[in-house]
Amino acid sequence: MADEVIPLDYASATLGQLVVIAAFEDQFEIRLAATRLEAEGIAALVNEQMRLPHFGVRGATLAVHQADVADAVEILSQTPAKRLLIDRGQANETAKEG
Repeated sequence: MADEVIPLDYASATLGQLVVIAAFEDQFEIRLAATRLEAEGIAALVNEQMRLPHFGVRGATLAVHQADVADAVEILSQTPAKRLLIDRGQANETAKEG
């Protein structure tokens, strides 16, 4: 038993292709959204932005595995976080233009 390797629970959230699905200014609200997704079995990664004095509001983005994007968007579309979802069509057009 001493040689048994136990994987870390959060390891899967850092593997594979992640897609940002929402951007938040409120840390409390992003934690609620991430918890809601995790309750549904979807790993959610919160990426907090650094807060610098005199340089604006801090914020954070919420990302999920690419395979979970549709389900995550569907779940969050039924919550107040729906207003913070990133429009994938608009994001794709911006990427094409750049």
